[in-house]
Amino acid sequence: MNEQNETINQVVTAVCAACSQEFQVEQKVRERLVTVRDEPNVKEVGLQCPHCGDWTHAYFTTSKTRRHMNSMKREIALYQHMRTEARLKSVRRAQDKYKAVFEKEQNRLRPLFGVQSPTVDGLGQQIVDIPKDGEK
Repeated sequence: MNEQNETINQVVTAVCAACSQEFQVEQKVRERLVTVRDEPNVKEVGLQCPHCGDWTHAYFTTSKTRRHMNSMKREIALYQHMRTEARLKSVRRAQDKYKAVFEKEQNRLRPLFGVQSPTVDGLGQQIVDIPKDGEK
């Protein structure tokens, strides 16, 4: 078997901060529409514990972040069809732009809802078995 084409399926689990029960992240990621004045379609993404129902904030999405995410996905798809250095640079530019927009939006919205970054409030410590960038 060609090792480059091998897919590793990892189960990512989290431990609820409220009830200490473990659960699979993929099955419990939820979005909910939140109200922001003069800005429709803002969603909060988080984890909801299947045992006690506790909600843990992960991040917000806005029209702007979703637009940049879609742009990044398009660049990745183009690169997968034509793997050139120029296409790779386009992917990296799109990733950098998305990261900047994402962070700006998180920093703008978190104070409005009284939430902190997941790495600050513990979500990042609760999730286990997440591959680091570049690992498969």
